[in-house]
Amino acid sequence: MKKYIFVYLIIMLVIITGCSAKLNFTAAIEGINDNKVSLECSDLIDDSSDVGYECSIKITENTMIKNIDGDVVTLESLKEGQHIDLTVNKSLSERLPNQSEAKEIKIIKNKNSM
Repeated sequence: MKKYIFVYLIIMLVIITGCSAKLNFTAAIEGINDNKVSLECSDLIDDSSDVGYECSIKITENTMIKNIDGDVVTLESLKEGQHIDLTVNKSLSERLPNQSEAKEIKIIKNKNSM
């Protein structure tokens, strides 16, 4: 009986690990409109393909946006070309439309400091 429980736990661990997705990543902002940030996210969705994917991540009133110093800022502080660390509520997918929402955005490099 212990052997079956052990095998079951190993199988569940493999399934959970295989299904987990990257929810934190770094990217450059390609565009901002209608409370959405557009990012080039090909490597996040399928790094084995040469197909380009653009992800549009929704920004809500619950999204925490921080500047380089860690201070909370508004959506207007985000600019095209900035590099950000992004945490989303669910994994990115090549299925359209992408339904991911930003939980936290941290500006890590400004466009003019590159």
